[in-house]
Amino acid sequence: MSQPPSLPLDDAEQFAAIWQRVCPDGCGDYLSPDVPALPAPAGPDAPAEMEVFLREAIEQSLSRARCCAVWPELGPMARACRQEARELAAALFLLTGVRYLPARRGAPQRWSSLAECCRALFYRERRAAGRFRQAAPRAQDPALTALFARLAEQSALRQEALSRLIARSL
Repeated sequence: MSQPPSLPLDDAEQFAAIWQRVCPDGCGDYLSPDVPALPAPAGPDAPAEMEVFLREAIEQSLSRARCCAVWPELGPMARACRQEARELAAALFLLTGVRYLPARRGAPQRWSSLAECCRALFYRERRAAGRFRQAAPRAQDPALTALFARLAEQSALRQEALSRLIARSL
């Protein structure tokens, strides 16, 4: 007996259920039924470029999470980075239908001190915030624009927290 083919996820309730699993705290109404369908791409490579951006952003978020997980003091930051990766993976899935959340790759880099780790993470968060700010106006969907703006703000907040940790450790 063969399985029936899976139905495309075009129902707002199914999308809302997926978003609830990805973001149980209600971190935005990205999948609100009121959100219009994605507009036509601005150029022939626009969806492909956004897919590449989202894949890279997912990998970078997971990389930052692995770096944070080395130090107990950075545990909440590691969880935030993993949540960021899940939100980006959900956005990629909604945009392309591709499920992408890569498996753990290698061991995280080890630093000799918490301050050294925080310094490296500070600059990674700064780059992440800049990439999200640059991507926001290029996103052709208002929900993606809002997601990127929110993720840039969260990266900036993590920069501030890292700066405070560095100041305390010196």
